[in-house]
Amino acid sequence: MEVAVSLIVEGFCFEISYKMYLNQYVITTRFVIYDNSEIIRIIHEENGDWQFLGREENLEESDAVVISLGEMMDFDDSLSIVESLPEGKQALRTDKMSPWYIYDIVQ
Repeated sequence: MEVAVSLIVEGFCFEISYKMYLNQYVITTRFVIYDNSEIIRIIHEENGDWQFLGREENLEESDAVVISLGEMMDFDDSLSIVESLPEGKQALRTDKMSPWYIYDIVQ
């Protein structure tokens, strides 16, 4: 799917056009998939990888679940922010009813 969006960052408007591959794998957690933990952080890494995370801290590798981006979008209809989240950015919110805020990824 080709996506073209306008993104306003620090008062500047950018036109972004990129392809979203809904069959691309993403990483989430068993807490999000099986325990309905709210997704409060989306990371779009510089290399194009995605992570969809809940509130849980101190996650271990065994907590990871790999699904497709399309499945993730179907799983939670509040994830439309991914259509405008550039690589190297993350989106954060306090809960499912709150707005998303976009930040640089801090390593």
